[in-house]
Parts: sequence; C-alpha cells; structure tokens
Amino acid sequence: MSLKFKGIKKQLGNFSFDVDIELEGGMLISLLGPSGCGKTTALRIIAGFHHPDMGRIYLEGEDITDVPPRRRNIGLVFQNYALFPHLSAGENIAYGLRTRKWGRIAIRKRVDELLETVQLKGYGKRRIQDLSGGEQQRVALARALAPKPRLLLLDEPLSALDAKLRRELRREIRILQQELGITTIYVTHDQEEALAISDHVVLMREGRVEQTGRPEELYTDPVSPFSGGFIGISNLLPLSSEAEERKWMFFRPEDIGTGEGRMFRGKIREIEFYGSFYQALVKTSEGLIKVNFPTNHPHKVSDEITFSVPEENLKVLK
Repeated sequence: MSLKFKGIKKQLGNFSFDVDIELEGGMLISLLGPSGCGKTTALRIIAGFHHPDMGRIYLEGEDITDVPPRRRNIGLVFQNYALFPHLSAGENIAYGLRTRKWGRIAIRKRVDELLETVQLKGYGKRRIQDLSGGEQQRVALARALAPKPRLLLLDEPLSALDAKLRRELRREIRILQQELGITTIYVTHDQEEALAISDHVVLMREGRVEQTGRPEELYTDPVSPFSGGFIGISNLLPLSSEAEERKWMFFRPEDIGTGEGRMFRGKIREIEFYGSFYQALVKTSEGLIKVNFPTNHPHKVSDEITFSVPEENLKVLK
C-alpha cells in the first residue's frame, strides 16, 4: 500500500507540521527524529486522529483525508500497547474482530493463527498481567494485525523494553513484516533501530522532512549537518564562520586512515572501548575529532598522533 502526503499542513499550538512525501508500498518505513520533530503527528494524521489543516493524504491512490479512523482499516500498535487488562490475550486479539461482526468460528481460527504467528501459541487464555513486556507487545501486534489491515502503524512499540529484548523483538517485527508483505510505518527516535530494520527511513526535524532514502544512503550521504550528526557517530568540523553561509566538513570515525588524504595531527584526550574497536577523542587545531582504532592498537591517552581521511570520504555540508 503506497502512502502519499500531498501538501499536508497542521498547526498544533506553536508546532507547525508541513510534509509532502510519497512512499512505496510493501516496505518497512521508519519515521526517525528527535522528540517533538513530528513523527507521532504524522502517524496520527495517517490514522485519522488528526485532520490536516491543508493538503490530502492518499493510501494506494485512495484519498482517505476525510475517511473516519474506524473505516480506514489501519492497524495501530501504541507505545503503551493499550491492551484491555480485564480481557485475556486471546480476547484482546479478538476484540476488533467482534466489533466488525466476524463469526465465532472465524474469530477463533484467526486468533489461533495470530498467536502462532507471534510465537504465543497456547497463550490465548493468559491474563494480560501475567504476561511479560515482550509478550504483551506481541499480543498488541497480533491485535493490530487481526482484521487484516491495509497498513500497520507502530508508535515506538519497543520503548518500554530493555535493550536486549528490544533487539530481539525488532528482529521479529522485521521478519513478520517481510513474511506478511504489509506496508509498515515504524516511529522511533532510535537511529540504530531505524537503520537496522528499515527498507526506507524518513528523517524528520521540526515538523518537516530533513532527508529520506534507504538506511545506507542516509548514513553514507547525509544532505545536512543535522542529518550527518543525527545518524550514526560523525565528525563535523566548521569550515566557515557564523557570519558567512555556515559550512561543515563531515566524515565518520571509521573513515580514518594513515595513507593519502586530508592530514590531521592532535593529542588523544580519551579512549573508549566498544567491543570490536576503540574510539578515541583527539584534540586537533581543527577541533575535536572522533577516531576509531582496532582492538590491538598501541595508543593511549595523551599520545600525539597523525592520521588522514581519504578525500572521497570527506563531504562538505551546509
């Protein structure tokens, strides 16, 4: 299901939302950005909870701008899951099917099918309060998928979970999305999460789209200092003063070498261990630079080092 925002504008107090974008169907698309950038506003406009002040929204070519939320056939998983505590896991999954007047046998079959899909076979009669956070997340996902929605919206669905479980469940969500082929919009402020599971990333800033493309494109070819600084770990060195049009030299810590290229010299101020590599913060005349070293490196704090960045890895951003 392709999705199109055509000139969508929405004013919410002092916050202005202004987005014009078209996204292909069948993909997992992450809306990424810091708090207050407009990610959830975009999701609420898609779901029909916010009506735009201007513009139209299209789902697979159909104008759904004025269609009520209940008639859009869009699945939504909230940040807090919003499960009914007085209902069992199976009853939560069945809830939307009953409101749509599905038959009893069809509901039971669909619930059993989804419990198996989200790896909760046999959990249908469990009480919500007896489930772990990860299990509740799976129930919420199954409930959203139950009526076979045209589009699935996930509003930071893993934010309440610990880091290890987040990684496991985001992988499960990605596999499930690929198996079902359902277009999925995934809201997150975690750039690692967005890069890991997305086909396409929409980076937002202050109610507007800053950059959009494949994860690899946003990482290797940022279009602005904000994009370069938000995605991954980066070095941004000023090339011009505040009075001029501000320009920055951009490169990644892993771009560092010892061969030909732009040369730098400085003193190591600190070194941090990241498991598969060390990262040093080096004070140079151009500014502080983050440099990655292999685990067998001989450097220590206060060492003077010289290093280079190949010209093809340097980008000027403004």
